[in-house]
Amino acid sequence: MNNSVFEPSLLFITQELWQDEDRKDAFLAELVDNVIAFDENISTWIYWTDELEMYLWAAPQLPPWRVDRDFNLPLVQIFYRRFQPRCKIVECRNESLAENEPSLQFFRPDIQTAFLILMNEIARRGEDVFICLGLLNREKGNSSYRFTGLPEGTVIAPIPINRPEDWLKHVQIEVTYWPEGREDASRFANAVKLVLQRDHPGQTSLYDYSFSDRFLKDVAAETKYRVEILAKIAKRLVLSAAAARADPQLQDEFLAARNEHRFRVTPRPSSTRIHYALDEVGRITFLRFYGEGQHDVGL
Repeated sequence: MNNSVFEPSLLFITQELWQDEDRKDAFLAELVDNVIAFDENISTWIYWTDELEMYLWAAPQLPPWRVDRDFNLPLVQIFYRRFQPRCKIVECRNESLAENEPSLQFFRPDIQTAFLILMNEIARRGEDVFICLGLLNREKGNSSYRFTGLPEGTVIAPIPINRPEDWLKHVQIEVTYWPEGREDASRFANAVKLVLQRDHPGQTSLYDYSFSDRFLKDVAAETKYRVEILAKIAKRLVLSAAAARADPQLQDEFLAARNEHRFRVTPRPSSTRIHYALDEVGRITFLRFYGEGQHDVGL
């Protein structure tokens, strides 16, 4: 997996913007959520330099959150525990500034210089990286940032991370968190949580949910439709019963003879399905997964 860079507007903010409560809250949420998402899900490094480190901690003009007593301590703890241990200091061969298109917004020329020197080194190497973007510089439409390293003229187009959930698009959730048996209920629950965050940002499950031992045994043995299983479980959890019945992918239905429900995971000809129980207070228990060739089993 690629290494990453954190674009400065994710980490730095002006005093003027800090005084705006809405912008401050948005900045803090973006900063904290991205650092945590990276630390918990990405195994590679954040490229960083001594100069950027100085502006974060030791420069006379510290970021506003560093001098605000209400935020300094909790954010410093997040940085020490989750950000700095993941940083890899880059020794830049020269002090040339990368050319970038379209232009990034910077509010301090010293930070701009330090960041573009770092990007020049990465571009000069021709290395593919992720770039985690702050609110000021989120990509819009089909535009993507390109950096040209000097003097070589090598051009790179980093993979954008526009929102914290974008990190999860680059994690093989169906591999990392797949259960090996019924003892792995918490691992599978974490997989479902991550897919909810990735595929349904801003939404939460409408139900409390759990998995039967038999269900965990079924899915532990499945290798072909792991991605689809997680996607359809997450989709069912954010839909009401009526919406799930009307959804053309899920085709959720109630099996009166068994007093349980089922929804489609994959369409014909495979017709894989998940059966579940929904109790009177809205708790879902996932009961069975029926794979290929088991379409009529359980009816």
